[in-house]
Amino acid sequence: MARVLVAEDDAEVRALIGAVVRQSAHKVEFAADGQEAIECLSRGDFDIVLLDLMMPKASGFEVLAWMHRAKPGMAKRSVIVLTAMSEKDLVNLTQERVFAVMRKPFDINLLAAKIAESLAAAAPR
Repeated sequence: MARVLVAEDDAEVRALIGAVVRQSAHKVEFAADGQEAIECLSRGDFDIVLLDLMMPKASGFEVLAWMHRAKPGMAKRSVIVLTAMSEKDLVNLTQERVFAVMRKPFDINLLAAKIAESLAAAAPR
């Protein structure tokens, strides 16, 4: 069972993602804004971080910057960005910085598959 952080300011989207994560039998925790996400991450590690970019108090970009300073390597193996931002705003979100970027609205089956893919890639061999 993986530990998953859902950092999303929209309560309905947060609930939908939480349901997808629970269906995959993972433990889920929620952050309603970027500052909450940083607080959750500072208290412990997560196997997956599902991260919205446009959140109050601290953006997803600020959360990523904090992660790269405080937990080097974690974002590359565990962050799946969920965003409605345009492609031109995402040019810095390469595979060297995050595991994946998914566009909103996203397919919940594809989200479940990306979570499984990230967990498989991070599993010790």
